[in-house]
Amino acid sequence: MALRTHIFFMGYPKAAISSGIIEDKDKFAELNAKAYTLTNPPIEKATQGELRNFLVRKFGFLHFAEYLGDT
Repeated sequence: MALRTHIFFMGYPKAAISSGIIEDKDKFAELNAKAYTLTNPPIEKATQGELRNFLVRKFGFLHFAEYLGDT
């Protein structure tokens, strides 16, 4: 839910609703985070790049998403 909300507020409401989400390996366990990949990512308007990989961190009961870049 944190990832879809983040994408929505980035200005891509259609991608936030329609894109599928795949959970990547748990290689960010030491950060208390998980990496996710979008199956139908939005295209960034400025650079025309795909916003595909995101990191979702958990702080207490709150979850925060951020763009991870191409990995």
